[in-house]
Amino acid sequence: MKPKLDIIQLLRAVAALLVCFFHMKGILKQGQWGKILFGNGSVGVPLFFMISGFIMYHTTFQKHTDWAFVKSFLLKRIIRIVPLYFLMTLLYIFLLGNGHFYFIEYPKFLLSTLFFFPTYANHIGPSYGMPALAVGWSLNYELYFYLVLGFSMLLPKHRWKILSGWLIVSTLVIPLISKGFVMVDLSEWYGYSVAYFSLMTNPVLLFFVVGMGVAAMYNSRFEPSSLFAANVLAVLAVLNFVLSYFQVLQHFPGWYNHLFNCGLLLFALLQRTKMKPYQVPRSLLLIGNSSFSLYLIHPLLLTFLPKVLRQLGVTGSLDGVWYFMGMLLLIVVCAYVSYQLIEQHLSRKLQSWLLPDSK
Repeated sequence: MKPKLDIIQLLRAVAALLVCFFHMKGILKQGQWGKILFGNGSVGVPLFFMISGFIMYHTTFQKHTDWAFVKSFLLKRIIRIVPLYFLMTLLYIFLLGNGHFYFIEYPKFLLSTLFFFPTYANHIGPSYGMPALAVGWSLNYELYFYLVLGFSMLLPKHRWKILSGWLIVSTLVIPLISKGFVMVDLSEWYGYSVAYFSLMTNPVLLFFVVGMGVAAMYNSRFEPSSLFAANVLAVLAVLNFVLSYFQVLQHFPGWYNHLFNCGLLLFALLQRTKMKPYQVPRSLLLIGNSSFSLYLIHPLLLTFLPKVLRQLGVTGSLDGVWYFMGMLLLIVVCAYVSYQLIEQHLSRKLQSWLLPDSK
């Protein structure tokens, strides 16, 4: 019997909160504390990608993958992501009063959002142009990863080698051959004229590969020599991640550093779980469960709550520690409500309609 993977839910909570704090850092203006504490919170996105790579390998590596399974897998992934994302995107567009812009003036930007393509409104990676709901740029990569994973499942014997090989070739070999270098900063641009090719060649996709590698190690016979050794490794990995986050340690340049630190953290915590599962507080498990809703809903609240408060006659400064804590509590509560009433309910309804025979 495999141990419960509550640690994955904890890491999902950490990743979502890091991104949320990154976008909230402007609230803590005094002494630049927001920038000091949360200026590197964007690392939560590649950590999310690594967790996705782990989960996809861990949940499917023993499955018999024929066309029926691939179809079911892709539909479940679409059902899991698309409805809530579309709902939050449309809500954001209309609350911001940008309906005319997206539906009349520049519908191509809305189509890019709805079909998970980079807008190419700018050439700053890894988004290459933000969608209407800005955090949705990361879902372009998630859907691409699921699509490539689905195709690789049609060759079940070698699917992980094919998937990993393609992502490594497309992000390292092709840029090296076509442009003569591999980007160090994920915000760089190779100059490809086709927007989707910029997505396919950005090294942020390697976080999925490392997540799959960690999953392969977790599902192998490899394990630490003792619980003490596993605890030491986990403590060192957490300490390394924290020191790197605050830029005290810098082992490698650019994205290589995040890849190493996130990979070591995921590997160490899972190996410790293999020896003895962690007891994760229920509150963090709830945040981990609702992390997708939190990820999508926090930009709406950060944008519109100040406007609502001003309409209600609040004239004070909307910043500082107390406003930060109140906003965070509201985001967590709204994310949990969204997860329970919208995300899960909608997924169950759509799955029973589109996949009536699935369990």
